[in-house]
Amino acid sequence: MKKAIAIILQFFLFLIIFGAFSLFPPFDVEHILGTTPAGTRIFIVDGLLLAFAVYVLILLIELLTKRLRGSLNDPCIHSGCGSGPYYEVRLPHPFRILRNH
Repeated sequence: MKKAIAIILQFFLFLIIFGAFSLFPPFDVEHILGTTPAGTRIFIVDGLLLAFAVYVLILLIELLTKRLRGSLNDPCIHSGCGSGPYYEVRLPHPFRILRNH
């Protein structure tokens, strides 16, 4: 449950950062999407860049606190899953019992 709350809070954090720094750009990095006689359409990249920077910062914090677990820590990669624990999955009828050694 704590992971779900953290994910939702991170989503809102990224949304707020993207919106705030797109409306008030500190770096003035702009990409012109198109020009018409009525006006020019511009995409301001600052919010996207800062949201990506916060994402990298969160990844570094989780990596340093060892909360981030990837496939490198998977014991099946190094020793093989054949020697691992025995798992049994029971599925409803008409399926049989599937076993993974």
